[in-house]
Amino acid sequence: MYHALGGEGWDRNRGWLEEGEPCGGHNETQPSWYGLECSGDAVVQLDLSSNNLRGTLPEGLIRGVPHLKKVYLYSNQLSGTLPAEWLSHTPLM
Repeated sequence: MYHALGGEGWDRNRGWLEEGEPCGGHNETQPSWYGLECSGDAVVQLDLSSNNLRGTLPEGLIRGVPHLKKVYLYSNQLSGTLPAEWLSHTPLM
């Protein structure tokens, strides 16, 4: 996702190129990677709104995050269609 959506140009990208678990921060409300909210070791929210993302949402983006319930990507430079997998991802419905 980072490379597909121009991560090097994001306004805030803390942790996205570091090794380790995305939810391995200090606590649930401050995970290692900017824009994530975690419940234990599970990513439950992705908020990269107003962060200068550019491009098309890649296929497979949410496959590895089965507990993801909320996604905020507004006020970015995204184009294309919503990947079909998002329509069948039960927690987002």
